[in-house]
Amino acid sequence: MPRHARLIPLAGAVALSAGLPAFEMDQVLTGELLIEGINRNNYTDGEDARNDRVSKMQVRAALGTEIEFDDRAMIKLGFVYDAEGGDRSDPDEDLRDSVALNDAYLQLKQFIRPELHVRIGRQPVAWNLRKNDGGFIYDSRADDPVVTRWDGVRAYWEVDNFTISPFAFIIDEATELDPDTGQRGKNADDTYFWGIAGDWLPDRMGDDRMFLTGSLSVARKVPLAAGETGDELHTYYAGAEWKLDHDIDLYAEGGVQDGEVDSSRDFSGWALSVGAQWAFPDAPLSPVINAQYDHFSGNEEGNDDYKAFVVPWEGVSDTYIVEHERYGELSELLVGNLEAVKLTIEQAYFEEILTLKAVYGYYKTVEDVGGENDFGNEFDLTLAWKYNDFTTFRAWGAVFLPGEAYRAAAPASQTDDDTVTLFGISGHVTF
Repeated sequence: MPRHARLIPLAGAVALSAGLPAFEMDQVLTGELLIEGINRNNYTDGEDARNDRVSKMQVRAALGTEIEFDDRAMIKLGFVYDAEGGDRSDPDEDLRDSVALNDAYLQLKQFIRPELHVRIGRQPVAWNLRKNDGGFIYDSRADDPVVTRWDGVRAYWEVDNFTISPFAFIIDEATELDPDTGQRGKNADDTYFWGIAGDWLPDRMGDDRMFLTGSLSVARKVPLAAGETGDELHTYYAGAEWKLDHDIDLYAEGGVQDGEVDSSRDFSGWALSVGAQWAFPDAPLSPVINAQYDHFSGNEEGNDDYKAFVVPWEGVSDTYIVEHERYGELSELLVGNLEAVKLTIEQAYFEEILTLKAVYGYYKTVEDVGGENDFGNEFDLTLAWKYNDFTTFRAWGAVFLPGEAYRAAAPASQTDDDTVTLFGISGHVTF
């Protein structure tokens, strides 16, 4: 949520009356309201004859405050209300309605030393290589309605162009899938993870710029599939982005995993995402084109080790139906085990007041599911209208053409290859 003009500047009157040095306290009120009307069909079986249509309204409202003390300490506190309502064909599927403490942390700048900063409490967590894109391994902003708790501590040690960041967090992860509804149930235990991350900006100026990032993390009680967790998972992650002349942006990130699933099996997964983005500011209408390839290893049946790349907390959402956590995320039917080629074309009009975005994604499984590897094709189209700096309206449509591998992994016992659809409109206000 954006930060705007300070609302309540005041002096430390108590400190003055006690003869102590005065301090200033600045308070900022932040908020968000997202209202969506969506219609989706065939998510559980890809079959028009067995109706699993869902028509509903989704509401997300957040209100919080930031209180800053003398530029060295800041408190952030925020609540979020997340709900849905409407008519659906399955009366056993509960509608969501919850209030959660979204942010509650203390940030200390120049803690003990000028280059050390610390953040303690419930806080946003993201390892996203590119701005405005989802995290490859961790992202608390992914808007998954069933994951609300990221409690912990993170430190930032900044020296020149380096930032070293040790961390430790607890995640309240609702992970178990109900095979009949495709909905998540509660995992009995919280997930714990800790480690260290590092960022390096070797060149901040000019047309050719580079950003490097990496992390080592250890997670325990890791959700894998319905009713199954792993004992301890180690993830080694690295990413790089190059901004070149002529508005070309190249990026690559990947990770490898090891650890213990249980006393008889080990983790051994890996993943890679590479891509390139071209902007054409001097061309007519100035389009932006992005091409991307993703590969997440899958688990081979009968293998002693668990070879799937495990990322239940990632925030990648390049497509609505297969990847977006708020709108269904059909890729959750698998653990890793997905290969994708994606093409995005984005076009802005009238000084970016209107934006039209089209996305195509082709998906296949790395390891066969039911003897098949064609997961399917998705086509998305989104029109966004920026009413002002605080308000945006969107209309979108997405269709997914399921392949045989999707039909084998789908929750329903009988499936077909009819089109899976999602349509929606939304209004989003932030302050």
